[in-house]
Amino acid sequence: MYFIPFNLYTRFPFSDQTKTAESGQDVTLPCQAPNNNMIGVTWRRADLGGEYVYLNRKRVPQPQEQHPSFKNRVDLQDKQMKDGDVSLILKKVTTNDTGTYECLVFEEETHWTSVCNITLSVVDPPGSFGLIVGLSVILLFLFCISLVVICSRQWKKYPILKKIYDPGRSPMTNRSQVMSQTKSNSCALQHLSVFTL
Repeated sequence: MYFIPFNLYTRFPFSDQTKTAESGQDVTLPCQAPNNNMIGVTWRRADLGGEYVYLNRKRVPQPQEQHPSFKNRVDLQDKQMKDGDVSLILKKVTTNDTGTYECLVFEEETHWTSVCNITLSVVDPPGSFGLIVGLSVILLFLFCISLVVICSRQWKKYPILKKIYDPGRSPMTNRSQVMSQTKSNSCALQHLSVFTL
């Protein structure tokens, strides 16, 4: 792994910026190096450990050194880094991309210079919360309808339940009829079990 020790680079008087973006947008992190003599550039975020957001060594991108969440999502705005332009394009950002990004350029054999420090804040677009609530209400409504349909089918499947709760009959009549029907069903089951034995 290609690692840049913290004690082997210097800080150029760099721009300290803050940017806000919505989820799903492409974001450009602007950065201008002091000159165009650099032969390498890296963008990193402190919480990623030894992996990088983007690494270009000897003007060749090094995707194998990238953190997995940034692969195929980042690129330099100007791949030739003309006039010191080392701005980074970050595609389809999510809230997980929130953090402070630092850009360093490699000008000499053992000399890295920090030139940019950008704090990116990614938020969900307006209305996304309302959309989630609306979808939740719709799903709840569909669940209730499904429950009613299932219950009505079960009601038809077991007519004994319908007899218990038949509003046209008195509770005592319903109860006595159900008890007698239950007993007859029990006797039938006993005869059937004896027959099968």
